Amino acid sequence: MSVTLTREEQVDEYTWLFEWQSTLSDPTYYIYVDGLLALITQEESFQLDVGEGFAAFQVFDSSSDVPADVLPGRAVLSWPTAAGNATYYVEEYVDSEWVLRATLKSTSERVLSFVSRFLEDDQTHQFRLRPADTASGIDGTIRAISFFMVRPPDSPEVSYSVDTGTGVVTIT
Repeated sequence: MSVTLTREEQVDEYTWLFEWQSTLSDPTYYIYVDGLLALITQEESFQLDVGEGFAAFQVFDSSSDVPADVLPGRAVLSWPTAAGNATYYVEEYVDSEWVLRATLKSTSERVLSFVSRFLEDDQTHQFRLRPADTASGIDGTIRAISFFMVRPPDSPEVSYSVDTGTGVVTIT
């Protein structure tokens, strides 16, 4: 399972074209933009509009692969929308109760995403996704996730000096 970018071309001022191939036969691709699942497709190309900024683009041929950490300290939840679910409630377990963090409405997008608040380090965090069909009032299957947040440590403060006579570098 490996995806190789075969083309990365700037189409205009704000748009990039990406093409790729996989070592799998008939793969499904999972496209992430800025760490969020943006598209599930079998196409081998994608045009990305970056606006006036930039975006991190990654494509995988396995649903178990995850993108590089582009939002350190935050949880990114992404899920495919399901027929009949018009609304999704994202909740976080805080101080022994579920707290509503977002209400997302289904759109024409096949994938929805939620980016959490900045999370405390060295703690277990729990979120759940509660789909609902608001027209009928019927709740869907609740999906829960918990994880232990560990951020990379801060970079140490270092200094160095070079003895030009000996060429020795001293790091303190």
